[in-house]
Amino acid sequence: MINYLIGIDGGGTKTEIVAITYDGTIFEKIITGPGSAAVVSENEAWNYIENGIQEIVQKIDKEKYHLTTIQMGLSAYSILEEKETIIKKLKKHYDVNVYIDSDTVIALHSILKNEYKQGVVVVAGTGVAVYGENQTSSVLIGGYGHIIRELGSSYAAVHHFALKIIDNIEDGIKLSPLEEKFLNLLKENKIKDLKHLFYFHSKTTIASFVTFLKNESLKGDLEAKGILKQEGIYLGIQTIKAIKKLNLTTDFVIGLRGGFVQKSSEDIKLGFNEVMKQNNITALVIDDDTDPVMGCYYLLKNQKRI
Repeated sequence: MINYLIGIDGGGTKTEIVAITYDGTIFEKIITGPGSAAVVSENEAWNYIENGIQEIVQKIDKEKYHLTTIQMGLSAYSILEEKETIIKKLKKHYDVNVYIDSDTVIALHSILKNEYKQGVVVVAGTGVAVYGENQTSSVLIGGYGHIIRELGSSYAAVHHFALKIIDNIEDGIKLSPLEEKFLNLLKENKIKDLKHLFYFHSKTTIASFVTFLKNESLKGDLEAKGILKQEGIYLGIQTIKAIKKLNLTTDFVIGLRGGFVQKSSEDIKLGFNEVMKQNNITALVIDDDTDPVMGCYYLLKNQKRI
């Protein structure tokens, strides 16, 4: 029998559920709905996760493979109220060890792997959080969600752009071609119609409009480039806070994870790197294509859970 674990990366846009053998090989994968209680209700998030686990387990040959462990990394981890109930339920149903951590924890371990002992990861997709560990402690910067404060995410970029449009209209400043193009994309005629976008659509839907900004940036629009660069600056500032709180000086790495900071993100990285340079940070920045869900595997290995 081949032992395997199930790794789960629950984010604001989707939940990725994979089966991984003990040598680190992913041999089965499914994608289901959002696993973040900041985007959907907690009950809905757990439904996606539990149904996804059941689906992937049913696809695997039980004569050949033996499930030993389930490791989750979930967005909005701190507001989950049913964690312990779910752990008990899954333990009983599958007769395995079950662990639930934040998605930032598994993202960091997808960076550290078996190679590094300490570092900081910037997780910037629909939402954003910066998480770091040294030899003795950990720190989370941000991660409050868009209702309280969010800087440096797909949602934040769209939100800040909308606020800029509102300010310009209220100050009597003529809208730029980029701003007019955005309103035309939304099919909105009056500035107050922006309320429709934010009050009647999900965070995920709002965040998806960052594609507009990224596409215009790729076409050379300087305003779009500036908006994205500013979000990169916000990410850099939060990263510096984490580095200082952990007292990291040498032998640490910085990782980038998430679609916002990794896909079509030259301007975002430009702002981020400027902040690193201004603060004399020369740590290795890892921006590879390792699937963040692999952090489940490395976390279990590093903490000797498997």
